[in-house]
Amino acid sequence: PPGGGDGSIEVSTLAGCPYDTVLGPSWIHVTSGGSGVGSGTLVYSVEPNSTTFSRMGVLTVGGEPFQLTQQALPCSVTLNTSTLGNPFGPAPGVGSIAVQTNGPNCTWTAESTVPWASVAPLSGTGSGTLLVTVTSNEASLIARAGDLNIAGQTLTIDQAGLTCPYSLHLIPVR
Repeated sequence: PPGGGDGSIEVSTLAGCPYDTVLGPSWIHVTSGGSGVGSGTLVYSVEPNSTTFSRMGVLTVGGEPFQLTQQALPCSVTLNTSTLGNPFGPAPGVGSIAVQTNGPNCTWTAESTVPWASVAPLSGTGSGTLLVTVTSNEASLIARAGDLNIAGQTLTIDQAGLTCPYSLHLIPVR
């Protein structure tokens, strides 16, 4: 698993036959039984994988390869909406969302659930910037809200409608 852990290999050979271990990558450690005479048990540990890429390494024990494969960290996506500008005023507008992933191979998708807001791009790999464009709501007195779905996360956006202007005029009393 990506968190690492311990494992063992049973080495089988004839009594009196020696074996040694040729170490693989630095993230695999032999903790005991790396060499011996006759059959034995080799114990190893694997460090945690801090990347979103799986990895493979080989230990060579007594001339025989033993392959270890470690799973990658699962991808995660964080959204930074500090430059979105939400809520939007009634005029057309554009804002942005920083999409931050924990790995360059992590993919994400984006969509708007309302016709008055659009997102671009609709997908990406690794970290990037998503632009959000809202159309005018200047012909309406009613505010509106809609959802954006980004990497499985729902983000609500709001846009104001026009406010009714009022003015008062003094009418002299007769």
